[in-house]
Amino acid sequence: MSRADDRDDFDDRPRRRRDEYDDRPAKSGGGTMKVLAVVGGVLAVSILGCCGVGYYMFTKAKQGLENLGAAIGPQLAGDAFFAHLKADNTTAAYEATSAGYKGKTTKAQFDAFAAKHPILTKHADADATTPPNFTKPEPGKPVTLSYTLSATAPADDMDPDADPDPDADDPPTKKAPPTKKKSAPTGKATKPAPELKDATVTLTLVEENGAWKVDDIQVK
Repeated sequence: MSRADDRDDFDDRPRRRRDEYDDRPAKSGGGTMKVLAVVGGVLAVSILGCCGVGYYMFTKAKQGLENLGAAIGPQLAGDAFFAHLKADNTTAAYEATSAGYKGKTTKAQFDAFAAKHPILTKHADADATTPPNFTKPEPGKPVTLSYTLSATAPADDMDPDADPDPDADDPPTKKAPPTKKKSAPTGKATKPAPELKDATVTLTLVEENGAWKVDDIQVK
């Protein structure tokens, strides 16, 4: 009999399993995963919330720009109409009118109207006097704009480097000898050109196929 067997014979202590002596705490790997899952969920919700807010702000900004573009559409059309007239391009100005206006006014009549009011094609400045409207116009509703057409350019548009009195510092020059007046030719005398005066022009614009067109012109 071996010594191990002898020791077992005289050892009457009850045998216990090894794990009964192991009082170390169990590993907490599952708890760490739960914490990571919670943190990841919070981050995901935060990211989705930021994306939602960003999309909402983008949508609102886009809608605001679209409304602003629709609001200033009539103003831009009116400015372009007078720009065509100032360039003496009555054809382009006539094309900027509505179908209803063309139906009651021919191109020849439009040219005659412009000739009757020379300020339309010879104005130096066209200033919109209607307060700016940043609200989108109601669909199908016309828009009325008022402009002041000036025969001379405003002082702010003059060349700041221009000499207000170019002859102030110039040396005196000799006067040219008087010339004999020529007798007026016989026949029908021509009428002098009418003096160009400032005028107030009222435009009525309507929307056609997404573009604003001049539907009526009133000159005062």
